[in-house]
Amino acid sequence: MTKNINPDIDQDLPRNANETIVTRERVFAAAKILTEKKERVTQAKIRKILGGGSFGPIGDFINEWRNEQKTKNEMVEIPIPTEISAQLKILSVELWQTATKEAENKLTLEREALKEAQESAATAISDTNDAILQLESEAVSQRDLVANKEEEISYLIENNESFKKELNECLITIRSLEIECADKVRLESNIKELKQEKTALTEKILSLSSENAIFQEKTNNLKESLLEKSADLTTLKTDFLTVEKNLSEIKQTKEKEISKIKDEKSILSLENQKNASLLESEISIHSEAKKKLISLRESNETYLLALGELKSIQKNNTRLNERIIELEKS
Repeated sequence: MTKNINPDIDQDLPRNANETIVTRERVFAAAKILTEKKERVTQAKIRKILGGGSFGPIGDFINEWRNEQKTKNEMVEIPIPTEISAQLKILSVELWQTATKEAENKLTLEREALKEAQESAATAISDTNDAILQLESEAVSQRDLVANKEEEISYLIENNESFKKELNECLITIRSLEIECADKVRLESNIKELKQEKTALTEKILSLSSENAIFQEKTNNLKESLLEKSADLTTLKTDFLTVEKNLSEIKQTKEKEISKIKDEKSILSLENQKNASLLESEISIHSEAKKKLISLRESNETYLLALGELKSIQKNNTRLNERIIELEKS
């Protein structure tokens, strides 16, 4: 229950945070406040000041407070008149009258006490009735609250299956979304890797294109060199044929001359010098022909090596072009 404490009244009550709501001191303090305001002390008013609490302890403390107030009133001394004290021994008759008067006064006080007790009993009954009414009102509120809660529980029980079904569908959807999210992450990772591979391949294609241009330039240079070597080889072949022809002619001439020398023995001494000169010339020509032949063979070997290198370059160029086409397709 929510506390309903009046700050103006509660400021005179104890403020210990660890104190129980209903205590003797707090009930007595609340009763004092009501007395000073000339209001009747009841359980409902005390409970309102305290902001809650059980009616049982509040009623017990109120009875204790009333008994204490009654005892204080009974303990009030009635002063004896000065006339009686001074003339006690002389006026014995007046003492009796005074005693009678005191007895009457006491009887009056007892009657008033009885009346006050009756009023207290009536007040207690009224307080009890008020407490009963308030408890009944609270019980009705609690029954209504319990009925509402029972209706809510019934509604929740009826809709529990549908909630479970919706929850399962939500869980399935969440799992599906998690799988799709994981696939999307993997796909993005694959796309990123493919982009990196594409970038690397593009750089490689550019590098291969540059190398291909260099190979093309080298191939062109080798072709030009081979053309030059081919021209030189053709020239050497022509020279070789010319040398062979000259050698053949020289050989035929020498054979004719040797035959003529044999027939003309008489002029042998003169012809020997000429033969020696011709022989030296023949040896020189033959040596020169051998050198040209060797040079021709070397040129031929160089031509063959250059031709093989050209074929290897053409093969490499073909493979390079095929690789570039594959990379461009991928």
